[in-house]
Amino acid sequence: LLAWRLYPLGESIAAAGAMLGVTAGEIVAFLALLFRYMRKRPEILPQKTGQSGCLRAILLVALPVTLSACVVPIEGVIDSAMVVNLMTASGASIAYARTAFGIFTGFVCPVAAVPAVMTMALNQSLLPAIAEAKTAGDMASMEKRAHTGLSLSIIIGLPMTALLFVLGGDILGAIFPSLTSEELAFATGLMKVDCLTVGFISVIHITSALLHATGHTVIPLVSLGVGCIVKVAVGAMTIPVLGVVGAAIGSAA
Repeated sequence: LLAWRLYPLGESIAAAGAMLGVTAGEIVAFLALLFRYMRKRPEILPQKTGQSGCLRAILLVALPVTLSACVVPIEGVIDSAMVVNLMTASGASIAYARTAFGIFTGFVCPVAAVPAVMTMALNQSLLPAIAEAKTAGDMASMEKRAHTGLSLSIIIGLPMTALLFVLGGDILGAIFPSLTSEELAFATGLMKVDCLTVGFISVIHITSALLHATGHTVIPLVSLGVGCIVKVAVGAMTIPVLGVVGAAIGSAA
């Protein structure tokens, strides 16, 4: 809304308005949660004794989960610093490198990430359900919910991978009509590589929820860290040869 209202003042002002809207939304969400916590605090913490042990237990769970959530933004920072520099070092012009990377991150990646939004929502709903069953000692319900979550991740991930692989160009053209024919053809090629990650990411979201719910919070952190290292290594080898396509290959790897 802010971006739309501020657009007459210029594109840079509209972009700043969009970022301000995100910040304002996060602040409002934080205040709402804080208000609800203050109202429910007597029920959540009925006793003052043993709070240090409770805090330690929370940190043991929250710290690995928080670090896991930081891996993807760190990957984005590394990509933004690595891709353009490696392309220019291999002989590409700075203008071409920035344009190619902009098409990849601004057009291809957001469309390829749409299925991940659905599986992330499934992750958020499955985690407390699994944790509840584990706390109650109901192994049958825990296995049933875990099986359902994994099945749904595959049902979402595999068809969306095929859809983006076959119709990725048409989808990009419909969503972003401002793309020229050359840019659309380039983006379509990138989509055919980047969409291969959709199925794997869908399963990763669900398995991470299962591991977090059962108390194995370090395993997703380690796996994501290894994946980040592999992505950077593959990208460093392929980007000088294939350009931004190498970054997509690194994501798939």
